[in-house]
Amino acid sequence: MNSLLAELTSGDDERAEKAIPALVDLGEAAVQPLLDLTRSGDADIRWWAIRALASSPHARDPGP
Repeated sequence: MNSLLAELTSGDDERAEKAIPALVDLGEAAVQPLLDLTRSGDADIRWWAIRALASSPHARDPGP
């Protein structure tokens, strides 16, 4: 998973796009690391993390 997160945050849009389906395939295991990236000081990293979370059915809000 670390290599996929590195691809996602590489600054290369093509590499980041290719990492998203693989991160989604990891299921719930990828959700918390992606949530952690949403707290980055780098706006691009936050954007890609949110983009990946939006693509994942595992990242849905379970409600109260």
